[in-house]
Amino acid sequence: MSTDYPKRLKNDAILEALIEVRFQTDELQEVVLGRLADNPNLKGFKRTRTPIADIPAPIREGDASLRYSPVFEYKNEQPTEIYKFNHNMISYHNVGEYFGWDDFCNRIRSIVELLFEKLSDVTVQRIGLRYINCLGLEHGISSISDLNVSVNVASNALEGNFNINYLNKDIEDGEAVVRIATPNFIEGRLPEDAKAFCDIDIYTLNGVKLENVDECIEWIIRAHDKEKQLFFDMLPPSVIENLRED
Repeated sequence: MSTDYPKRLKNDAILEALIEVRFQTDELQEVVLGRLADNPNLKGFKRTRTPIADIPAPIREGDASLRYSPVFEYKNEQPTEIYKFNHNMISYHNVGEYFGWDDFCNRIRSIVELLFEKLSDVTVQRIGLRYINCLGLEHGISSISDLNVSVNVASNALEGNFNINYLNKDIEDGEAVVRIATPNFIEGRLPEDAKAFCDIDIYTLNGVKLENVDECIEWIIRAHDKEKQLFFDMLPPSVIENLRED
């Protein structure tokens, strides 16, 4: 397994990179929403109240599928940036044109700092870092079989179309769900030459609690390093070298 991963690719495969932070605070829900909206990074963004906001808070709190759903969404004009939040979560989405890890990480840090600066008695209960990738001809991938991925059933290799999910637990205080699929299993718009879809979602384990900005950022950096490993280990060395920019 190589550890000489590129810092940046000529043509990255990222459709969306996102971070979600779930937290507890002793502030009133209305106060939390007001303070998260008072974010200078949202200047010029279009605000939307989500349909979930029309569901009474006690019902949302009692439904696990709704408990951490955002009630406000802010988008820039392109949109390449989307912020979503509720009184117990905030997420940031870099869509389409990926800014690169340094800029993306700076935006993540600003979100975490916002939580600890604007709210009192904050504990982060869960962090999720997710990269959604789509590989195609421009990346040197003509089919999913070009990846370093093989699936066997009764000693017979699966060929053609497939959709697999697996769990990787090789990260401190976290785990990763990796999804690999051919485009026919994916809903929504994909690039025309899409051949393989890879979704890597790394999150903290249940019970992990982070008490300050530095603890959060340190974990996120470790998660990003793991995400790079999981992604690049799926690519043949020749593909990596052809795409390497640094």
